[in-house]
Amino acid sequence: MTNEISKASGMVISSMPAGEYDKRIVLLTKEYGRITVFARGAKRPKSAYGAACEPFSMGEYYLYRGKSAYNLQKAQVSDYFTELRLDLDAIWLGSYFLEVAEYYSRENQDESELLNLIYISLKALTDDRFDNNLVRAVFELKALCINGEQPDLSCCAECSGTENLIRFVSHRNGCLCSGCADCDGFDKGIEISQAALYAMRFVEESPIRTVFSFSADSSVIGEFSSCMKDYYKRWVERRFRTLKAMGEDL
Repeated sequence: MTNEISKASGMVISSMPAGEYDKRIVLLTKEYGRITVFARGAKRPKSAYGAACEPFSMGEYYLYRGKSAYNLQKAQVSDYFTELRLDLDAIWLGSYFLEVAEYYSRENQDESELLNLIYISLKALTDDRFDNNLVRAVFELKALCINGEQPDLSCCAECSGTENLIRFVSHRNGCLCSGCADCDGFDKGIEISQAALYAMRFVEESPIRTVFSFSADSSVIGEFSSCMKDYYKRWVERRFRTLKAMGEDL
């Protein structure tokens, strides 16, 4: 046990009561990955860092290590995502992003990419230029990329051809070309246009800071969104509470 103070840059991805006056929070940090932190007295009305323990709060957290978890010594919040909290649809989607982050992240693992993805995705939810369904689809696909679980969109999953890819098939981890998609015995999957395929490839190949630097019409967003929902339903074992509360259970 040590009382040495460590600084962690991160975001609160979940928070719950711990006794009468304390809170147990989960931080996604650049330095330590996903960690559990106890905030003593955070539920008291005059707590110095009560607001810093709410989900979406992002900043610098100063911690000391206890026997089984970190303890919060102080916090300097740089962003509470206030605008997000004023939009019910955005707050639901944002909460879903935090659930996905908690599912994928690990302690003592470099989670800087995932943390950056959450940050820019939450900012996109508060930007009127972006459709929320597109923000969700981009987040879902890039989260898969960070964890090395993304579909292969470069060629046909059956014949390895690169031309005329017309179907997205989740259980094949990718696409089928027009020839293979017409063969008997293959799951037909989801019809996908070249525009939607391009958008998905762009997200897979782009650095996180630029994943939202493209535009798409409603049909492309619909295809992209359908592909991601189907892929998560097939390959992601967790059933997320937020989606269930929204009337959707992947």
